[in-house]
Amino acid sequence: EDFKWSNAGVPDGYTCMRVLEFAEPKDHTWEDNFFCWKNGLADPGLRWSMAGAIKGQKCVQTSETADPHYMGDNYVCLPADSPYDLKWNSAGPIDGLECIQWLEPADPDTWDDNYLCHKWWHQDPSLTAVNGGWSHFSKWSECSASCGGGSQSRKRSCDNPAPLNGGVDCEGDDEETQACNSDPCPPRLPSWPEDFKWSNAGVPDGYTCMRVLEFAEPKDHTWKTTSFCWEDGIPDPGLRWSMAVMVWSAYDGTNLRIQTL
Repeated sequence: EDFKWSNAGVPDGYTCMRVLEFAEPKDHTWEDNFFCWKNGLADPGLRWSMAGAIKGQKCVQTSETADPHYMGDNYVCLPADSPYDLKWNSAGPIDGLECIQWLEPADPDTWDDNYLCHKWWHQDPSLTAVNGGWSHFSKWSECSASCGGGSQSRKRSCDNPAPLNGGVDCEGDDEETQACNSDPCPPRLPSWPEDFKWSNAGVPDGYTCMRVLEFAEPKDHTWKTTSFCWEDGIPDPGLRWSMAVMVWSAYDGTNLRIQTL
């Protein structure tokens, strides 16, 4: 008794789901068809789809195979936890169910025997509607980056309490995000061994080098063209070459001290 079909726009005193099919010729006037429920009642969650069943919802196909414009993709959908269990029949009312005719007189393609049906049902008036309430937010997730700017999120649920008996869902978003670890990352030192290169023919293209030189070598040994290098664009790893003789060294747990001649 609380639902109504209309082929002439939204009737007074009702809230409606529009039933539209672009594949129908314009003179079939499907643009003014609505399935409605009385104002003042909770939204039953009805949704119309011209593009197949809506994922995550329970849907019933509204088929009329005698209609040459029928595309096979029209569905009436409800939330998965809805108490309604709708049935469709394109050959008259279904025995044992309460049915509402979907009639479009301007459409000649047998839309005079189509019915949306459901067993008789009403909500117990003693049940009080409970509106949904948000839980506390969870802890922030781990930052997506250790430096250079990342993001983290936290979530909450509409279960404090969960909506019941036609109560409304929580308003607002169930997730928040924020920036984190915005400090610049330290320069990346060269990776060993892929960023390093030995050269005995001078400085290779695309590299910065430490010259490796030994004056004690004979001239024809050509140590003057030898280098140990790392790729350009990477911070200097601090490599330094020395020809001085090491006399002693000492490591105090923090620093290495070297004495040379």
